[in-house]
Amino acid sequence: MKLETSQQDIKKRITRAVSYVSFATIGIILLRACFIPLLVRMVSVNEFGNYSVVLSIVTLTIAFANLGTATAIQKYVAEKLGNICGELKEVVGSSLTVSGLIILVVLPLLFVLVYLNIFNFSAGISELLVYGVWIIVLSILFENLRSILLGLHLQHISETIRLLLYVIYFGLGATLLFLDFGIKGVFLSYIISLITIVGCSFKIIISKTDLNSKQNFKSTVRFVKPILRFGIWVMCGIVLAEILYQADILMIRYFRSSEETGLYKAALITTQFIWIFPRILQDSLLPALSELWSKQKKHEIAILLSRGIKYIYLSVLLLGGALFIFGKPFILFYFGTEYIEAVFPIKILVIGTACFAISRIYNPLLQASENLKANLICSGIATLINLILNFFLIRVYGISGAAIATSLSYASLLISKSIVVKARLKLDLLVDILVSRGLVLSISYVGILTIIKKFATSLHKIELLVAIIISVLLFFVLARVSNVIDKNDMRLLIDIPFLGKIIKFVGK
Repeated sequence: MKLETSQQDIKKRITRAVSYVSFATIGIILLRACFIPLLVRMVSVNEFGNYSVVLSIVTLTIAFANLGTATAIQKYVAEKLGNICGELKEVVGSSLTVSGLIILVVLPLLFVLVYLNIFNFSAGISELLVYGVWIIVLSILFENLRSILLGLHLQHISETIRLLLYVIYFGLGATLLFLDFGIKGVFLSYIISLITIVGCSFKIIISKTDLNSKQNFKSTVRFVKPILRFGIWVMCGIVLAEILYQADILMIRYFRSSEETGLYKAALITTQFIWIFPRILQDSLLPALSELWSKQKKHEIAILLSRGIKYIYLSVLLLGGALFIFGKPFILFYFGTEYIEAVFPIKILVIGTACFAISRIYNPLLQASENLKANLICSGIATLINLILNFFLIRVYGISGAAIATSLSYASLLISKSIVVKARLKLDLLVDILVSRGLVLSISYVGILTIIKKFATSLHKIELLVAIIISVLLFFVLARVSNVIDKNDMRLLIDIPFLGKIIKFVGK
């Protein structure tokens, strides 16, 4: 199925957005892949557990304190992009005003909460939370500024800046680790990188939108209420989603220990590689879907998202299958022998994470169509399941119980969102999924991985890398032979920078 000619601009925008978001996301993943092994070897498992707990608290707080304004800003800026310049300036000015108001309220409140220590955190965690407050505030500002750039379809700028943020963060963080600053040095490096990038982002937005201090007050507050009204619904969904992601970490720390928290965090970090492509799509699609939905182009939306689901399935199978089979050698190579107990939870989490990865493509659609209540209900059901199961299973089965609880809740999220999209939006997004061919591909790929593992005498370092490369090549050969990847897919891939050149070369 092909898009109509009138939709070629939208397709190009999506392709360009996916390309730049992919570039930044993969770059960040590679940087993190180099940084985490250094971090776990420079600090103890207990310290890594405290680091994980504070990051979970920071992430949850950002989701709540930002009031969903990042998503709202991206939506409204994209919608006003084709309108008169004055309206666009008003949306951008209102976005900056909202960001300033949130920070003025959040900063003193968080410092009071940390000072009072009402949750009775241990001394190690309380010290790190002081740094966490600054990370929260600066992250809120950065995400809102990035959303303005994304809404303007300036992904080449927003994603370059996002990648630069992590280059500074991990580079400076590694330096401070070697200078014995410990976990505090890691958080300090994050703060410095955020300050630097926020300043750059603000300057770029001012120049691109021609904002100036002479704008009257009304023009900078006109869209404050719509942004907050839309954002609050988004925030409820994001908070529930973050509770869904972080509850297991916090409950393991509460019911068990920091050491087990560190082990489970290692399993989560490993399985979250499966999220790479789904996250790229989720971050790329909202501006384009907002435009298409405002014009009621449901047919085009169905084509785009059904094809997107197929690509997510392929990426999940590629990475998830490899992690399921090669989980143990990966943990030994990446984290070290101290984290060997994370291997079994990885196998459980792979299944649930695959479901969660596919469900992510529904988020921008539900936001663009303003079905925020339905999205909230789906997240609420999954979160409730997660909390209840974690409460019982962690105390009995430890980190394996947490993995079971998380996987089941992720599966429920996919089921509920699929039902909502089909029932409320009347969109069937599975038209491009060929079940029989997909099943053949899955069985063949996992079978090949199993054979490679069985006959390989050693899968450490170079051997592991060679096995993974062979598996990836065989996967794409199988996908093309089975026609799961068809000619239309190849044409779309050729439109993506870098990939296009490789595909053309291989196709000769």
